[in-house]
This record gives sequence, structure tokens and C-alpha cells, in this order.
Amino acid sequence: MELKMTARQMERESQKLEQLEKAERKKIVDALNKGNMDSAKVFAETVIRNRKEALNLKRFGVKMGALASKLESAYRTQQISETISKSVPMLQRCMKKMDTLGINNSIGEFEKVFEDLDVKTEELNGAMDSVYSTSIDQSEVSSLLQEMRDAHGMEVAGGIQEAGHGGVQMNAAQKNDVDDMQKKLDQLKHL
Repeated sequence: MELKMTARQMERESQKLEQLEKAERKKIVDALNKGNMDSAKVFAETVIRNRKEALNLKRFGVKMGALASKLESAYRTQQISETISKSVPMLQRCMKKMDTLGINNSIGEFEKVFEDLDVKTEELNGAMDSVYSTSIDQSEVSSLLQEMRDAHGMEVAGGIQEAGHGGVQMNAAQKNDVDDMQKKLDQLKHL
């Protein structure tokens, strides 16, 4: 439980750093608009440092969450192991007595333990898959950087490598709505 709390705290700290990064980005734009390259470089270094620290906190938080899940899984496995170890002597006693009803009951309990194990294992696998399935698409990162540059009218010496851009697919109703809105906008412009 403590590991999960630590993971959440790291996520909150990461979000705070991301907010600081946004504020520093505004300072970069202001410095560039004023032609103050030295200040812009200092602000850029701060942005990069905050971004790296935020990313490290996120990564460590994810690892802490994964560790918490593994520990929970180990605890559940230990409980199941104890249940099985209690069931085995019962099976041995039943075998000595050859009581068919007792054997059937013990085997039923044994099967129930394995069913519970399967359910808990699936839960753990689901949790682990959700922890490790998130990744950042580098084309999205490049697009965001280009979007920021375009929004603030900045050019980069040497250019950047363009990622593939794909349009958003719209159905016919959405396209008609967009066309109608464009016509209304055009009419308002002519008033």
C-alpha cells in the first residue's frame, strides 16, 4: 500500500514539474520576442531539466506501481500455496481411508484453489500489461514541437525531420456540419 502511495506522489510531483515547464516555455517565447537569446537559452535549459526530471519521476512511479503489483501477486501466491499445503494432507488422509466422498470434496476444494489462482493471475497480468503498455509515439512529439514553433512563428536552423501527418477521418454527417459552419462563418464575414 505504501508503494502505491509513493507512486501516486511521484505522479503528482511529475505533474507539478510539467506545469513549471509550461511556465518556462512562455518565458522562452517572451525572451525570443525581445531578442534576448541568453535568457532564452537559460529558460530552455530549465525546461529540458524539468522535462527530464518529470519523465524520471513518471518512470520511477511506474516502476514503484509495478513493484507493488508484484508484491501483491507474491502475497496472493503465498496464500494459495498455504491453502494447497493444507489441502494435500487432507487428500492423503482421504486416500488412506479411500472415502470416495471425502476424496471428491478435497479434489473439489483443490480445483477451486486453482480456479482462484487463475483469476488472480489474470488480474495480475492485466495490471502488468496496463503498466507497461504506455509509450510515447515519437511522431507525436515531433508534431507537438512543430506545432509550438508554428504557433509562435519560430524557425529552427537546420529544420526538423518531419513525421508523417495524417488527416482526421470524418464521416459524412460531420463533414456536412463543418461545411455548414464554414458557410455561416463566411456569411458573417460579409455582413
